[in-house]
Amino acid sequence: MPVRLLLLVTLLWFPRHFSTPQPSAGCAAYEHPTQWPTKDGSGSGAEYVPAGSRLAELLAGTYTVHLVTTEGIERPVVSRWRIVLLPVDSAAATPRQGRSKRVMVGTRTDVQRPTSLDSLRRGRLLGETDIEMSVDSGGDLSWQTAPGMLDAGRFFQVSSVDSAGFSGRWIDGSIAVLVFQRGAITVAEKVRGYYCALKER
Repeated sequence: MPVRLLLLVTLLWFPRHFSTPQPSAGCAAYEHPTQWPTKDGSGSGAEYVPAGSRLAELLAGTYTVHLVTTEGIERPVVSRWRIVLLPVDSAAATPRQGRSKRVMVGTRTDVQRPTSLDSLRRGRLLGETDIEMSVDSGGDLSWQTAPGMLDAGRFFQVSSVDSAGFSGRWIDGSIAVLVFQRGAITVAEKVRGYYCALKER
């Protein structure tokens, strides 16, 4: 190939190969203490948890949840939920002995008969699709479905939260462990994975 032609091909190829921006992750599988938004970025710990109405303003809303299952299944799958979160009445938000403080309640709205918002506000969680969101004494945010039910629901750890939504890892709440083959070995796994909840409004 002539030198001039080789140089032209190199110049055309080089910018595409090295300067094309890589897409950012739409859903990241991080697992660390909850990162709360701050003026300078983010921080973890009880001192960074927004107080009072600012916490409700940050978390309340309607979300699309992308749920990625990575374990307890032969191949990863993605499912999608739609949920609504809202503040609870002050009496229902009181910390209970040995437990985190309940700060939000909610339910899945992509099911046939979601729990009414009035019942949720009063802290009356009625089924497996209902949601309880809590903050512990260290400032970590978490949520679960089917609160108060044994061997049911899912438990969600929140690694990061901001005005656009929240994300983290989850694990199935049942005691079941699935046993199956992965290649040449037999494995036993609980159903778990990661997720991101994107705020709609």
